[in-house]
Amino acid sequence: MDQHAKGDAGISEQRNKSQSAGACSLCFNNAPYVAAFSCGAFNTNLMSPLILNRPFGTKSSLVQNCCFTLAHVGVGLCIYKSVHQRKDLETYKKVLISATGSVLFNYGTLLLLANVKHYLPRSQILRCLTGAGVVAYMFWLGKEYLGEPTDVNQVD
Repeated sequence: MDQHAKGDAGISEQRNKSQSAGACSLCFNNAPYVAAFSCGAFNTNLMSPLILNRPFGTKSSLVQNCCFTLAHVGVGLCIYKSVHQRKDLETYKKVLISATGSVLFNYGTLLLLANVKHYLPRSQILRCLTGAGVVAYMFWLGKEYLGEPTDVNQVD
């Protein structure tokens, strides 16, 4: 009876570990998509503020800040899991590097689009397309730079 109870405890412990690992991998695997969507929504709204003002009205600034926060978290998670992070670094250093990179990426994209906006005509469609295009390009470039964690040529 004791061996059976130990076996059940071991199975439930393994199940708990696999569930937490599954939730963690789900978070890291979906982070690029959440970041791209949130950053795209935020920066497209920067180029044409009517995008969030129409559906959300007075709550548009809250939605805009949520999008910007999600963009920071998503980009930070992408950098955290990248192959450029040395394996011997302590966790807090990896978090600092990821947070700094996320802030630089998001505010750099924001600054670029704020400057480009002044050179575009007042066409809302053109501004929206420009905002979405610049964000798509920046994320493509970031993905090319960071690579995939499963790449063969990992930096040690």
